[in-house]
Amino acid sequence: MKNKLLLLISALIFNSCEYKPQKQKKEQNIITEELHFSHFNDFDSVYWVGNDGNYYSEIDDGAYYFETLDTTYGMSAPEFNIEIDEDFSVEIAITGPTVDTVNYFGLTIGKLLGKDGFVEFLIRNTDEYLISSNTQQIKGRFKNKTKSLYKKLKINKLKHTWHFYINDEKVYSYDFAETDGFRCGPLTGYSSMVWVDYIKINRVLYFDPEI
Repeated sequence: MKNKLLLLISALIFNSCEYKPQKQKKEQNIITEELHFSHFNDFDSVYWVGNDGNYYSEIDDGAYYFETLDTTYGMSAPEFNIEIDEDFSVEIAITGPTVDTVNYFGLTIGKLLGKDGFVEFLIRNTDEYLISSNTQQIKGRFKNKTKSLYKKLKINKLKHTWHFYINDEKVYSYDFAETDGFRCGPLTGYSSMVWVDYIKINRVLYFDPEI
C-alpha cells in the first residue's frame, strides 16, 4: 500500500445497513440510543474495504484507511436506518496527511455526489473548518487544543438546527438543511486519503433545549 501519510479522498458506497438499537446513554444534556459504532479494531461489515480502481480502503492497525486513486473526491458513506428528519448525533475521529495544508477532510451526511442534498463538516491542518451544504458554505477557524493526531468532529441535529463541534467545542449552528437520505461517513480531499479511528451514530431521544 502507498505511503499512508501523504494523500486522501472518499467514494460513495451504496451499502444498505439495518441496525437494532443497543443501549441508551445520557451525555452532555442529551439522551441517545446507539444505532451504530465502528471501532475498526477488526473486520467491519459496514464500511467498504477493497480496491475498485478508483478508491482503495482497508482496516489497518485499528483505523479505517480510505484513499482516492485518481484526482476526484468522494465519500465512503453507507446508508443507515434513520430518517433525516429525526434528531440524531454523529461523531467521527479522523485525521488526514499531516503534510497536507490544502485539502479539507471530515464527515459527510447525505448524497454528496448527486448534489441532491448533503451536509459536509470538514477541517484541514491549518485549523480551519468548512461547513457546506447544497445551499450554503460557512468557513471559520478553530482552536486546536489537543495534541492527538485525530480530531473529533460531531454533528448534533436537534429539531430544526444542526450543531457542529470540533473536539467537543461548538463552532457553529444553523437551521435545518435537508439531505438526500441518511448516508454517513468520512470524506477526503482531492487526490488524498484519511484515517478514521471510530465513527458512531446515535438517535437522540431527548435533549435540553438550552444546549
